[in-house]
Amino acid sequence: MGHGLKLGLIAGWDALPADDPLRPEIAAHALAMLSLCEFANPRPAEGCRDPDNSPLFPDGDPGEALIFAGITNDDPAKVEAGLAILNDPLLTLYAGIGGGPIYIYGISDWSGNNLTLVGHLTQQWLLARTADVNLSNVWRNASGEAWRVLRTLEMPVHAALAAGLGVLTDPAQQAEATEQALWGLRSFPFPKHSYPVDYRIRADWVLSPYPSLPWKLDWTTNPGRMQGLVGHGMVETSVDAYRWNAGPLDITAGPVAPDTTPGVDYLFLYWMARSGGLIGPSD
Repeated sequence: MGHGLKLGLIAGWDALPADDPLRPEIAAHALAMLSLCEFANPRPAEGCRDPDNSPLFPDGDPGEALIFAGITNDDPAKVEAGLAILNDPLLTLYAGIGGGPIYIYGISDWSGNNLTLVGHLTQQWLLARTADVNLSNVWRNASGEAWRVLRTLEMPVHAALAAGLGVLTDPAQQAEATEQALWGLRSFPFPKHSYPVDYRIRADWVLSPYPSLPWKLDWTTNPGRMQGLVGHGMVETSVDAYRWNAGPLDITAGPVAPDTTPGVDYLFLYWMARSGGLIGPSD
């Protein structure tokens, strides 16, 4: 929720003209956000525990919120306070391994991969508006490493971000990520299919020996943790409400109602490709 809140406010701040009456409201919301548990610094010892972060591990959310509040309210002190949090050595080490994504033998945190992407977009926008060039480059390069972790999967949003930032110094990797992003745009089913897909009726379908999200410890009671051994691309599936939260090894998908299911996932990929210069307005 916190990632979406920050990115939504940033999008509004970026899109609205400087004299738009809504911009002061965004600035006010940025200040109010600092009082929420997730963004509080320091976080109160009682009644404000963040279940997603161990108290022993640094949390970047308060730093990002401080920088955004400082930018929107012209308060350099808040920007500096936010940078001090984000320069924690453990956070920069975390960025060096991609800032979140994992993939091994079909096991990944599928929705977490999307949170990584949204987090990178937020951090990169914020840091690009500070004087800390080194930290900005650290989180730009994190997107390149995140794509390398997930490159064998169909994750065109991560490919579009890494290729658009130009952080893949290996020309072969840059070409591969660019093609992955473009193929994602070409193969995305739009409008979304209204029929369900169940791969188990295929003669070549094989059950994976590893469950999805094994750390949930419920694969013996939750049939939804089953996944296939082989992933299928978007042209062979039914895309649900938001594709980038899902994994390619799911055994079923859909159905959805195209008239009520938004295409924001396609638009997210499209505008990432546009902003990164991978496609132009007439492509």
